[in-house]
Amino acid sequence: MSLTDDQCANFVLEQLIAYKRPLAAIKAAAHYLHKLSGRTELSSDLLAKILELAAIEPNDCEIIPDLIGYSISEVIKTLQSGNTIERERMRRIEWMYLSVLRDEDPRPINLLKEIDENPQFFAKLICFIVKANPPIEDEFLDISPELRSQYAENSWHLLNLVDQLPGQRGQEIDVNYLEKWINIVRKECSNKNRCELGDSYIGELLSHSPIGSDGVWPHESVRHIVELIENHEIERGIKTGLYSGRGSISRSVREGGKQERDLANKYREYVNKLRHKWPRTAAMLISISEEFYHEGSMEDTWSELMY
Repeated sequence: MSLTDDQCANFVLEQLIAYKRPLAAIKAAAHYLHKLSGRTELSSDLLAKILELAAIEPNDCEIIPDLIGYSISEVIKTLQSGNTIERERMRRIEWMYLSVLRDEDPRPINLLKEIDENPQFFAKLICFIVKANPPIEDEFLDISPELRSQYAENSWHLLNLVDQLPGQRGQEIDVNYLEKWINIVRKECSNKNRCELGDSYIGELLSHSPIGSDGVWPHESVRHIVELIENHEIERGIKTGLYSGRGSISRSVREGGKQERDLANKYREYVNKLRHKWPRTAAMLISISEEFYHEGSMEDTWSELMY
């Protein structure tokens, strides 16, 4: 009896696993997914097993893991779209391959959902990145220094992929959910001696706020948090996230600081609309506007020196 395409593909993958060739199995799986797309279905459990084995026991010494990033991404995308692997297992797989997923294709959607639903997880990521002050004796006694370093790197990559707020659905944000989420994170960070840096990371998260219903940034829910908590570290984190979120900037010759001045003027307009109802938020935006004006002046000076 002849085998179907999917039976053949699954058989090959099983044999590669049996002979301890998980990296080769990932390449083969990506090949089958591309070549037989729409005409076959590889076993989701088998694909997950291949990824798990490759992360733990990459015995294919002649295959360099960095060179199969595309294949890994294709296999993970297939598992994410299939929704047949339990979420906890998918979170573990995404965590194993965050160094691949940090390019945002595919996104670690299960880990990002965990951040949205589990503020304790967000606080745990912060604890991996920054040290307790004062230190907590034997805090990571059960984790080797090498593994903790990897956890810190993964946590940093994951937090940099977050681009929306807890409780956000589209342009709408559940302010009660967001407030409760933040309170839990702050309590967890306080218990782990990471108050200031915890607040800073909360602020960076809030910097991803959408425009409010009145056409002004940040969203009303974020303004509510700023006015309610009155915390300089959170506000500093918002500013830090806003600046770093600009990414790389291209300029035309002799442009100088025009882009920065345009941004400064935009935030100054927001200030005029918020100063009465949201005074602390308006003060934060004044600081942001002034910083962009300052950056614009520096770019003007640099342009004059260069040209």
